[in-house]
Amino acid sequence: MVARVLIDDAALAGRKADARTHANRRLEGATRDGLLEFWELEDALVRGGLADALEARGMEVQWTCGGWHVERDGKVFETGPVAVTGNEVVAVSFETTMRLEWIPSFLTVLPELLDWLPTYRDRKIHGALAYLDCEDDARRYAERVGLFLIRVVDGRARIENGPGFKPRSFG
Repeated sequence: MVARVLIDDAALAGRKADARTHANRRLEGATRDGLLEFWELEDALVRGGLADALEARGMEVQWTCGGWHVERDGKVFETGPVAVTGNEVVAVSFETTMRLEWIPSFLTVLPELLDWLPTYRDRKIHGALAYLDCEDDARRYAERVGLFLIRVVDGRARIENGPGFKPRSFG
């Protein structure tokens, strides 16, 4: 049985945006209602089968959460939903439509995860892109660099990588 831990992202809606972080970049130009809708989609990903999708790929997920927000020394680190196994952490970037130009900023976040969350230093770090829709170029690039591709359909998560896909470890 997977324990699911949800972080109340709605409480973060009033936080001042910092355009330098990956998580805040995804929120640029959104209205408050749009933010809440986005977080509802993100929550659906966590509750709607992120653990099940990863377990179908042989990962025993212990718990999932809606994301991390860590502040230290005046800097902010954020991720989207996270799934944790005994020896792996899968950090997810969620976009309604995944675009190629957004992937490099997410790739810079993944190696930093262990610095910001030292509890997980003994685990491998994997990245995943979750989306409702994805540009073909983004899909090809993401798979080539070792990211899970997770499509959310009707509130359920489904991994779209081919059967021989091996995720890259970023930490």
